[in-house]
Amino acid sequence: MDDGHGENGPAAAVDVEELLSLCDDDGEMLDELLRAFAEDEPRLYGALERAFHAEDFESLAKNAHALKGVLAALAAIPGRDLALALERAGRNANLEEVRRIVPLLREELDRVSRALHVLEGALPHDTSA
Repeated sequence: MDDGHGENGPAAAVDVEELLSLCDDDGEMLDELLRAFAEDEPRLYGALERAFHAEDFESLAKNAHALKGVLAALAAIPGRDLALALERAGRNANLEEVRRIVPLLREELDRVSRALHVLEGALPHDTSA
């Protein structure tokens, strides 16, 4: 499975051009997506981690699926791919694969958070209000 690292080093956590395209270059929509990620990611990953420790594969697959959607909406392709792999491993009750992917997904979520934080800091802010 591709872990998001190519021959030329790590892939970008977020494809900024694709993200802006998904938002139609709408700064408000992008701000909303960034806020939603900041709020949803800890809740979703927490539920995923609890399912992992309980070996509740159905819940793990469900939460991996939800994270996959969040990451896809942010053009976070390596994270989306890891969440998809985790969803599949959960659906197959493959504990060995789940154990391998969960820490990789945590690292990737941290990379996405850092990339979004940098992106947010680079956005122009409307001060006309």
